[in-house]
Amino acid sequence: MPSLCPGDVLLVYRAAIHLQPHDGIYVLENNNHFTVRRIQTEIGTLKKLKLMCDNKNYETVVTDAGAVNIYGKVVWVGRK
Repeated sequence: MPSLCPGDVLLVYRAAIHLQPHDGIYVLENNNHFTVRRIQTEIGTLKKLKLMCDNKNYETVVTDAGAVNIYGKVVWVGRK
């Protein structure tokens, strides 16, 4: 929250897992546990990614791009 809310329906572009991630919202997968994070590439390098959450209860994490298992890119959000 606030960009995504419980019950929202996400359309996830799975082919994005084969591309270098660009700024946007992505679904990340770790041992069948899925999270949604806003990804931003660190300025000056494609090797570091910022994993951000719009919910301020979660901290921004900077990590190596190879350490992130991208499930797909969120391309549409539906809300009731």
